[in-house]
Amino acid sequence: MVYTYHRLRYTAALALSFACDSGYSLHIDIELPEEVVAAYSEDQRGILYVDVRPGGGFDPVYRPVAVVCGETTRYSVENFGDGEVPDTRILAWIDPATGGTCGPIDRSWASADDKEVYPDKGEPQAEGMVQETSTCNHSEDVELVLSVS
Repeated sequence: MVYTYHRLRYTAALALSFACDSGYSLHIDIELPEEVVAAYSEDQRGILYVDVRPGGGFDPVYRPVAVVCGETTRYSVENFGDGEVPDTRILAWIDPATGGTCGPIDRSWASADDKEVYPDKGEPQAEGMVQETSTCNHSEDVELVLSVS
């Protein structure tokens, strides 16, 4: 009886040592080219948003990334999830704004269901897609370059 218990315990420990901690991270880099930021200034600001929509029944999330005031720059955001990476659509855009301090906004992700801001045709935007993967601790780099459609 004691032998069986120790054998079962050893087998469980061995199985756990080969298991991996599943999860993924998306590193999203957003470039604002000169022709896009030229439309913004201290007097005419815009807010850069990112919307992440994973497939497979996962909840979409969004966040404001920065207040754009005419500077050419890049912004980076991270998105993490449990399990494996599902097919994921990523959208970034600039929406007109009337205030806010120019530069990055330090804010966490929110539920996309609570969002009241959506990109309009003609606003600078970019879209990317991450393909589903089934690897442990997967990290994916996504690069988006905004343009006016």
